[in-house]
Amino acid sequence: MHTTQVLALLAMCSLAHAANPIAFTLARNRTPAATIVIAKVPTVAANFAALELQSHIRQITGATVPIVTDDVKVAGSRILVGESAATRAMHLRQGDFKYQEYLIQFAPDTLVLLGRDAPSSIADGGFPRAAGKFGRAFQCDGEKTALVVNDPGFSDEAGTLEAWIWMPAEVPAAKDGTILRLDGSTPWTYHIVQRDAKTSSIRYVTYDGMNGHGITSPPLTEGWHHVVATHDLLAAKMELFVDDKSVGTAPYVKTTCSHAALDIGGIASDTGSTGNPFRGLIDEVRVSTGVRAPADRAGGPYAPDADTTVLYHFDEDKGEPVNVAKPAASTAPLPGLFDERGTLDATYQFLESFCNVRWYAPTEVGTTCPKSPTLTVRGTQVRRAPKMIHRWITPTALYMPGPPDRIPARDVQVWKLRMRIGGQNFWVCHSFYGYYDRFLKTHPDWFAQGYGSQQPPQMCYTNPEFIAQVVQDARDYFDGKGAKPGATATGDVFGLVPMDNNSWCKCPRCQAELNKAQMGNQQFSNGKASDYIYNFVNKVAREVHKTHPNKWIGALAYSDYAYYPEKTRVEPNVIVQACLHTRNWWCPSMEVNDRKILDTWRANEPTRPLYLWLYYCFPALNAQSGNYSYFPGYFAHRIVKQMKWYNDRRIQGIFMEHSSECGQSYLMDQLEFYVTLKLADDPALDGNKLINEFFTRYYGAVAKPMKELYLRIEETFSNPKSYPVEIQKSPAHQHQNELLAWGSLGTEARMAEFRTLMDEAKADAKTPDEKQRVALFEQGQWNYMVEGRNRYLSRSKGRAQAPPQVRVPRVADAGGDPAKLDWSQAKDLGGWGGLSGDATDRKLQTRIAHDGRFLYVQLTEQLNPAVMIAGGAVYDGDDWELFFAPRRSATYRQLCVGPSGKSVEIAYGEASSAWDSRVAVSSEKTAGQWTVRVALPMDRLAPEAIKSRGVFYANFYRASPGASHLLAWIPTYAGGFHDTSRLAEFSLQ
Repeated sequence: MHTTQVLALLAMCSLAHAANPIAFTLARNRTPAATIVIAKVPTVAANFAALELQSHIRQITGATVPIVTDDVKVAGSRILVGESAATRAMHLRQGDFKYQEYLIQFAPDTLVLLGRDAPSSIADGGFPRAAGKFGRAFQCDGEKTALVVNDPGFSDEAGTLEAWIWMPAEVPAAKDGTILRLDGSTPWTYHIVQRDAKTSSIRYVTYDGMNGHGITSPPLTEGWHHVVATHDLLAAKMELFVDDKSVGTAPYVKTTCSHAALDIGGIASDTGSTGNPFRGLIDEVRVSTGVRAPADRAGGPYAPDADTTVLYHFDEDKGEPVNVAKPAASTAPLPGLFDERGTLDATYQFLESFCNVRWYAPTEVGTTCPKSPTLTVRGTQVRRAPKMIHRWITPTALYMPGPPDRIPARDVQVWKLRMRIGGQNFWVCHSFYGYYDRFLKTHPDWFAQGYGSQQPPQMCYTNPEFIAQVVQDARDYFDGKGAKPGATATGDVFGLVPMDNNSWCKCPRCQAELNKAQMGNQQFSNGKASDYIYNFVNKVAREVHKTHPNKWIGALAYSDYAYYPEKTRVEPNVIVQACLHTRNWWCPSMEVNDRKILDTWRANEPTRPLYLWLYYCFPALNAQSGNYSYFPGYFAHRIVKQMKWYNDRRIQGIFMEHSSECGQSYLMDQLEFYVTLKLADDPALDGNKLINEFFTRYYGAVAKPMKELYLRIEETFSNPKSYPVEIQKSPAHQHQNELLAWGSLGTEARMAEFRTLMDEAKADAKTPDEKQRVALFEQGQWNYMVEGRNRYLSRSKGRAQAPPQVRVPRVADAGGDPAKLDWSQAKDLGGWGGLSGDATDRKLQTRIAHDGRFLYVQLTEQLNPAVMIAGGAVYDGDDWELFFAPRRSATYRQLCVGPSGKSVEIAYGEASSAWDSRVAVSSEKTAGQWTVRVALPMDRLAPEAIKSRGVFYANFYRASPGASHLLAWIPTYAGGFHDTSRLAEFSLQ
């Protein structure tokens, strides 16, 4: 009988006896008992799967199972990882598998781990080469090519970034072209070497979280140029050299880029898109941990020395470039999160289900493996795919035990692969911010009407010409012409989501489609604009379906358009992602509202693809903006029930915003991530068993006190009875603030109970793993809680003080023109600090006056205006925000003013969110100061209160992207600007 027939017969026999577990030995007495076989040119997924399998077997048994290619004759048992000649002989090919499907197959002396993989192999990798300055160079196409270097060893104290670049003689790109870039976090900072947009100049710029500093070269000619950027904290200087000559210096302030990834040629992302791509060639990239002397910077090619942390020659013919300053074993290529990687998923399933391996956190400290000199597994065939095809978290840094301890980027990526994060490449979000640059000047009628001179906050979603343009953008994308700036388009889905605000167009057509009956709904997620927005989505979807019947329009069920529309049916080619506050179900009305949203969508659309956007970022987001430590939001047991609810409603994918996104510890979401992702992959698992298993496997001998500690914190956070009665009965959405965190939840009595359990766990931990894991919890969680309560107590004196009362001086009539007012006669209000009363080193001033008809406010900050960012929606960037109300904790009005003088005016709790304030605004930027002046007609400010009592209530705020926290004139002791319970009282003289 022919060999292939024998192998096929063996495979059929194994299937026939699939009900009978087959034993397979991988290692015996610390000696390999099998050989891993991969294709001679394996897929990236199969290659990494083989390495992961080998590594975990070694951790369990101490034996290193060899890896060979399929052109090597193997004696004894084989583990076939990925498609190879051996699997094809068994009639097993990855092309026969369904989307994300994989196979674990046991046969006598053969174990198969195989699934559907992306076709890329370790031989290509997508990094094209061309003739370089020295040998070969990285060829950047200005579209997609970009290289990410995890953990480049960058130093914030001193260092050198350098590369040889070749820029073509062509029309300068409309966007900056990234050559080298690092982005730090907590706060956001960066080092960037780039080709400036629309020029042939090179710029080196740093940003320290508050201010930016940059150096720009003269225009460069076509050809090769040597670019060197140095920074030195001790000398407080950064310097740029081009072709070995200094082109300038600038001040340098320390950044937070240590441990950040290095982007070369563009800003890569998990979605596969590339931001600010460079067009040209890059050669001899070198990163050093000191300021290189001139002699050490000249020439090339370089050899690594003690100061070199990154060195790329790009001389390989193909495949991923090699960092010659690091061992090759640490740089094995990883499959993309949204690449098909069935073989790798099969391997992880095998390690979990048959080898008892678990991954509870990134890095080896989070991995639990049994220890045995012999590893024999028994099993039957498994052929499956994940239940939810899209599983994703916000792709930001993770911290453990907590900030600034950033988990190395490669460790995070490997953990995501192990947790099956990724799957379908799907992303729907706010889609029209790019329209401001594209069309505001030429088609102002496409934007929200009725907002006077301020920047329109939204589009006019009933404008036929605007709708036609959106249809054309979608068709261009589906025709392969790329997505326009600001669009959210991925794969087969083109997103249509309004700007992130509720200031809708005031034209009669748009206003007629708003749901007047919903205007009193106090939930963030409601139906005020559901018919309005989904009518727009439908109009685009119908037209796109005519030319692209197999493509999808993506929409969110979010904010004012969260409810299913009352008057229209959503078109069949629309994918919907519902945004739910499921971590906030301690507020009963929010649970009721979330359930209504999802149940109503599924009831009306039994077969429509539905996805979820889950706000696991709360309460971390509130604490970040309010600059306080929050009470941990543990809710794993509630997640078990929620995941069953999602799966019963056939949810196809989930996306989680999370705590590390807001500068908090990964440990705040550790068990929540684990339970959610495991049940998204396989809802047949017992979620409560997963939770119990976590404590016994991860904490070992101290599982009991650590589990009890988690359960008590979880019960406190998740139980509505832990919160004030008014919250339990409130019809409005709620969020944790500092007062709730430590006045209602983390009380003195509870903290004493928690401390006893923490001390017990520390005392009983015996093994190195137990001690390390308890220490991580103590450093990242317990100490954070203790600090949070102590800060709360220290702020109690300020919180107990009544908000100030201010007499507003009357000045000469200025006719509503801020420029005509004598500001020296206005009252200086003093104040300014964090939202919780903490001090700030920023210098801000507020002056206020009135002339009987107008209220005048001047807001000033001393800073370099060049570093300010003008947001697309004003409050997305640097801005001043002024809040006014007739009384505290009542209806109120908000005015936001950006650097350009554009403003947004919004009313809250009124019949309409539109506030026609008739405000006059000026914005002045000088060398070291930004000043905003406003004149508000008092009959439009808080007219009834002013007319009857000459009194109104107000507070003033300052927001800065990248700043560590938000600032307030009077502290709110809340997580944001919108808590109006502590507004100051103003009376008119």
